[in-house]
Amino acid sequence: RISLDNVININAAQLILRGVYSFKQQNNINK
Repeated sequence: RISLDNVININAAQLILRGVYSFKQQNNINK
């Protein structure tokens, strides 16, 4: 059984990865 804490951690990790990815995309556009 997946605990609520695990779900929150997974969602947070996905948000962070998405933020890092979009940040890199912005840097590529700016170059």
